[in-house]
Amino acid sequence: MSGHNPRGNRFQAYIPMQREDSLKKKAAGPESGMADQAEKRPPTAIRSSGLPDFSDLPAPWAQNCQELWDQGAQTVKRPDGSHDNWDVVDWLLTRKGGAAANWPTLDEGQKAIEAMREEPFDLNRIREEMEHEEKELERKEKRRQANKMRFRPRGEWDKANSTYLRTPLGSSARIIESGASRLLVGAPSASQVCWITQLVIHRNYREQRLTTILLLALRNSDDDIFGIMSSHPAACKTLAKAFGNFTFPQVPLDFARQHAADVITGSPVSYVKDARLHGSLFNSEDTSGLKCGVDSNFFVDHTEPLDAQVRFKELGGWPLGDLPDGHEFLLMFDVARRRRSRSSQRNGKTDDKEGLKCEVQGCFGGESNGLMETDGDGKLNSQANGNDKLE
Repeated sequence: MSGHNPRGNRFQAYIPMQREDSLKKKAAGPESGMADQAEKRPPTAIRSSGLPDFSDLPAPWAQNCQELWDQGAQTVKRPDGSHDNWDVVDWLLTRKGGAAANWPTLDEGQKAIEAMREEPFDLNRIREEMEHEEKELERKEKRRQANKMRFRPRGEWDKANSTYLRTPLGSSARIIESGASRLLVGAPSASQVCWITQLVIHRNYREQRLTTILLLALRNSDDDIFGIMSSHPAACKTLAKAFGNFTFPQVPLDFARQHAADVITGSPVSYVKDARLHGSLFNSEDTSGLKCGVDSNFFVDHTEPLDAQVRFKELGGWPLGDLPDGHEFLLMFDVARRRRSRSSQRNGKTDDKEGLKCEVQGCFGGESNGLMETDGDGKLNSQANGNDKLE
């Protein structure tokens, strides 16, 4: 480089360092070093023009460095075709995928470093954030364990009048019939409650009316009240379609407002009994957005339920409101006995040729185990409405 450079030896810091073996060969003598370099690189690998000189590097390295330097020189060249080597160095240090995604320039990087030096570090704040994260992780773990134990109250189910149904496709439903305790719900006589405590359908078999089939198979002619606590809107809607004598979403909520407390507190299952009623139906000053639900301290991912709720709103509305974290929707209604009696007379009819079998296991109320079948279209005789569809 000709002429005096006011930037001193800065340029020298960016010239690629020579390899240790190259230095050793230089110490042995210039002739031996030049002979070795001539053997390693082709004659056209190093260009004679341009600075800096990469001739002391191995041939592949020298060629790549020279080509990269020439690329930088073409990028920063002036209108007259000349270029400043320092501009090339800045380009080499700040390039990151081209001009559209550059690294910060040296001046910008220096400013960022100075700003970091001036930024105060609040050790108390950092310690508080770490403690908050630890408490949050502990809270989530306790919540996970509580949710895990919620689905294993085997002893409680066994003590209650419990029925468990499953199909060969892997669908399952849990039902607690509290008829043994004859819950009083404000009526002149005691009423029997059919309460769905678990309703699970594998996602690969949804929208095939399996949920409706399972619920219809659980029907009993002595049931007066049906209810469910669930974070999934589809479970509530399917229960209403299977047993209700109303059109969804025109759900009669007066019965739940008057008798939900009596029914829930009489449940033999602890997480149902301990749930607290929540929503504007029970408290006019409630501003959570929930209309009819319970605070069951049941924290799950609401992504799928919220998507289903949006679809129901688009199709005609959702009557139970929005669902806060740790809560579940509550659907409870009574059924006229005359409708139930007519339907129960047809429950025993089956199709022996083809159908989906629902195996009834563990009837703890004194009933014998049996096998119920439905026809090939998924109808439990004439119980299901032709428009019913598994949600």
